[in-house]
Amino acid sequence: RLKANIAALLAACWAVAPSAAWTYPLPYWMSCMRDDVPLAELTMPASHDAGANEENADGVGWGSAKEGLSVAQELPLRRQMAVGVRFFDLRPCLDDGTLKTCHIAHDEVLWKEVGGCYGESLKSAFDAAKEFLGAHPSETLIFKISHWDYPVGGSSDDKVKAQDQFFNSFVYGYDSILLKWDTARDGALPRLNALPLKKARGKLIVVCDGVSGRISQARGTWGYSDGNAGAGYLGVYDSYANTDDCDKMMNDQIGKWASQGSTANTSRAFLLSWTLTMQTDWKSVVEGIFSGSIKDFAGKANPRLSSELSARIAAGYKRPTFVLMDYVSATYSNEIVPYNESNERRPEATVSVGAATAGKVYSEVTVPVSAQVIDYGLSA
Repeated sequence: RLKANIAALLAACWAVAPSAAWTYPLPYWMSCMRDDVPLAELTMPASHDAGANEENADGVGWGSAKEGLSVAQELPLRRQMAVGVRFFDLRPCLDDGTLKTCHIAHDEVLWKEVGGCYGESLKSAFDAAKEFLGAHPSETLIFKISHWDYPVGGSSDDKVKAQDQFFNSFVYGYDSILLKWDTARDGALPRLNALPLKKARGKLIVVCDGVSGRISQARGTWGYSDGNAGAGYLGVYDSYANTDDCDKMMNDQIGKWASQGSTANTSRAFLLSWTLTMQTDWKSVVEGIFSGSIKDFAGKANPRLSSELSARIAAGYKRPTFVLMDYVSATYSNEIVPYNESNERRPEATVSVGAATAGKVYSEVTVPVSAQVIDYGLSA
């Protein structure tokens, strides 16, 4: 039963519709969703280059001169989780033997390598997931592990070393929170797209791209497919615009949404990549060093998301499964999460809040009291 001391809070912040004044409680918004909803039927805020955040960035190469060229988020991962993000784009590399996230360009521009930044360590990322899921067992987190990289001054051999460390030892230190699948016990290996939320609550789903020979669903690592999902995989239409022009990005993504969205949330999910990309030609790099940053790009793109989501969904576009952004925040999560209204649990009661405004109470949802007292800095 819902604890009496938080019933009023839930009533006051539950979303009634995407246009309503009320919003879902972001740290535990999945608790509002039905157990039978397939993962790909949800609409989730997603963080691009999630580990390359301001709190943890360590610039290298050109990145040390202008970290704005590579830093993609303001909030550390634990706060991204708290503001409703459930899908995290993490790009590993080794830095002095430590697995870290990174955002590095190796193009031969001006000098051998452009550089970039090392970000939050994978240990910090997985520790944050363990802490968060312990406090919010109704939630599910997805870590997409891809773009295995090597450090500035390193070589492709360092990619293999990073993969060896990750798959042979590191990831299995988080066995208690990983979503695992034993076919002898659990039955045939599922497509993650169709997995009911109930089976994923309280779990971290680690999906890996480009390393199919290393994944083991029985041990907690799954595949990521840029297309239709096979057994043991999350299938996603995932194609970014690769432009630093906001209008071009929007036209590209809306066009792909229109043409590919008809199959979204069934055999494959659709990822709306609402991101601008710094170009690595000589002119773009020089201009970026003196005047540009990913934060500036996000400042142009992010405010235009809400109206486009509203207009396209009203026009009949299927909801995207993932909305990928730089500089995620509670503000933007509150523009994305309410589109899950059709996935809500059936409300047990409706109460009056404030000036006769209806709020929803779900007596079957238990929200841990700890969720109310952990300081995640939700105003950000």
